Amino acid sequence: MEYKPLISIKNFIILSLVIVISFALISILLSIEPLVRQFFSDITTPLIELMVIIILFYATTRSHGRFKIAWMLIMASVVSYTLGDISWAILELGYHTNPFPSISDIFYLLFYPLFALGLYYLSHFSFNRSEKIKISLNIGIIIVTISLIFWTFLIIPALSGEETLISTIVSIIYIIGDLLLFFVLLRVIYSKFSELYAPVIFLSIGILVQIFTDTIFALQTLQGTYISGGLLDTGWILSFVLIGIAAFIQASPEKMELKRYTQIKIWVQRSNFVTYLPLIWVVIAFTLLTWANENLSHSNIEIIEIVVGFIIGLVIIRQVITLNDNRNLYTAVKKENLNHKKTEELLIKSEKKYRELVDNSMVGVYKTDLNGDILFANNAMAKMFGYDNKEDIKTIKSTKLYKYPEDRKKMINLLINKEHISYHDVDMVTKDGKTLTVLLSASLEDITISGMLMDISERKKAEEALFDSEEKYRTLFEANPIYTNFTGYKR
Repeated sequence: MEYKPLISIKNFIILSLVIVISFALISILLSIEPLVRQFFSDITTPLIELMVIIILFYATTRSHGRFKIAWMLIMASVVSYTLGDISWAILELGYHTNPFPSISDIFYLLFYPLFALGLYYLSHFSFNRSEKIKISLNIGIIIVTISLIFWTFLIIPALSGEETLISTIVSIIYIIGDLLLFFVLLRVIYSKFSELYAPVIFLSIGILVQIFTDTIFALQTLQGTYISGGLLDTGWILSFVLIGIAAFIQASPEKMELKRYTQIKIWVQRSNFVTYLPLIWVVIAFTLLTWANENLSHSNIEIIEIVVGFIIGLVIIRQVITLNDNRNLYTAVKKENLNHKKTEELLIKSEKKYRELVDNSMVGVYKTDLNGDILFANNAMAKMFGYDNKEDIKTIKSTKLYKYPEDRKKMINLLINKEHISYHDVDMVTKDGKTLTVLLSASLEDITISGMLMDISERKKAEEALFDSEEKYRTLFEANPIYTNFTGYKR
């Protein structure tokens, strides 16, 4: 018996979004009450995360193989983050101290490697050597560009700021953690997966929200504008709620179809959009270099120039490999076209021989649909039912060939249950009303019935005549007194 959840996926997503929106609205409404807002955020956040942990445990128990390990690691990462939030709340509400940096950061930072490992187990990276090289270069180009952005806007200000050494180191480790998550996310995006589409999509969006929120937090911390319990905290809440949705979809027996995602995926494949991604990131890197020339010191510009040059080198290598693959593909396609032409000629000859064989067959070969339309019939079938040729018999409904219409209904019911029937006797009628006894074989595929017919009318008559002869002989034999005396003697 299949387990039925108490709530559908659709209702669970709606409920989750209501929680996130409610948290954001309450944070806005409490903006004039800093202490109350801080208390609300510090207490509510761990409670929401505990609910997510329960759902992740639910997903872990209902998963198998590497997926079980993946969800177990993701659950461990959220547990670690929740412990960080609990210790943050104790320090902030109980001891009235600034929790950054503190013991909370140990739990927060453990979240990144654990979550990255979980995502690693979810992905299935199976490509040939050339594909692996190109994908590695794509990921490398994107990661180096993102690292350059983080270096320019987060790490340089952190190193030149007035923060303590410990605060600076912890801030940089957070940035590395986000880069690790982004790297694994790219690996998942480039991976081959089928049964985990919906969970992976929600996990991916959750990671992006987490990285974006962490980045804003880092900027606000550098500028001294971060407000504990403010609207920014909604970003972390949304991130974990999305993780919870992914886990619920994974565990639920209900299947979630993402038609729009499939359409987007088809469009991306057809448009070859992925091929142009490295070039887009090169443009971003050049834009960053232009900005740095006007706003940064000479030493920092030199580092950025070296990194941009490295990115351009990676793009050139990737394009050379792509051109080489295209050249090999063109050669292979040209060769394949020649083979295909030969194969096509052989198929035409084979099909012609098959058609001649079917048309000249002694048994009727047919194809009809469930509505009774005759889609195909050979000459033998046409002659069997008194029609001039196979085109004439296709003008009638197959239902008219049955002497008793209910026989066809019985045959279709048998086909629906078994998909194939053999040696099925049925009475049918010819064009001039003559009754035929036909031995029928049929197969059902979707709404098409195909099979063969053999006229066994003469054989049936012979069997009936033989049966009648045996009955007469038995009656005559049993009535003979000699038989009775002989039987008595035998006793």
